[in-house]
Amino acid sequence: MELFKESAFFLGCLIVGLAGAFGYLFFRKRFDLMWHQASKFKKLPIVCAAFALVVVFQIALNFFDKEPTLGIRAALEIASIGLVFLGCYIVFSRVVDRVWARFSRK
Repeated sequence: MELFKESAFFLGCLIVGLAGAFGYLFFRKRFDLMWHQASKFKKLPIVCAAFALVVVFQIALNFFDKEPTLGIRAALEIASIGLVFLGCYIVFSRVVDRVWARFSRK
């Protein structure tokens, strides 16, 4: 039982990763077409849902641990940092696009 507790996160990531990889292999063309046609405002909820799924998965794995708050806090911090990086990317790309548009007109 102790071995399963220590490797639960690894097994969970392995199962989810394999399912995602097989899904991507089978639906790659359809997914690529949908993803490239989608605007940034349609991509944002998908990325946020992925972050939320990671946080929920971490909370579920650490719920019955002796010290669950440490794992939950780490999951929330990682997700928050990821969302901050995503926000900085969105803002920075808009600024660069506007500056480039201004300088490329001459």
